[in-house]
Amino acid sequence: QESERALAEAQRLGQIGHFHAELETEQLEWSDELWRIYGLPREETAPTVDSAYSHMHPDDLNEYVRIRDAATAEGRAFSKEVRIIRPDGEIRTLALEVNPEFNHTGKAVGIFGTAQDITERKLAEEELARHREHLEELVEEQTAKLRQSEERFRDFAESASDWFWEMNADLKFTFGSERYYEITGWQREDEYGRGRDF
Repeated sequence: QESERALAEAQRLGQIGHFHAELETEQLEWSDELWRIYGLPREETAPTVDSAYSHMHPDDLNEYVRIRDAATAEGRAFSKEVRIIRPDGEIRTLALEVNPEFNHTGKAVGIFGTAQDITERKLAEEELARHREHLEELVEEQTAKLRQSEERFRDFAESASDWFWEMNADLKFTFGSERYYEITGWQREDEYGRGRDF
């Protein structure tokens, strides 16, 4: 009794439920936490595979069944993220870890798995991705503006009758107008990167 209470509390805190399915009868057993995750009242009769599938997001159902059947046939465990739709319409994301069970002849007779509600984590990841995308857009925008500014300056310098040169923060030569090279007689490739002692 004490160990069961400890397990139930650990599942509640971790938002992790577990389930067991009999492939022959398609009967399911859900832990208390899984009922809470699905937003369903615990019923007297066990849910069936079909009833569980009815709560899975239709865009995820076929892929889940395909992976489950392939893993069961090959005798291997599998992991899959799926979305479920609660009775109130709320969509939650679950991370499933599923292991097939076999009888003495090697035939798959059931599956046992855990389901963790990772909705908040997925929402945080999506929000972070949006912020990252926005930041990248801002960097690209500012880079384009800087490039345009540099091009305008170079166009002005090339067309002006005066001669211009440019040095960076380290006082290294980075730019000279055509007029500059005409007056000095220096070559562009020789001057780039030189210091103020040229």
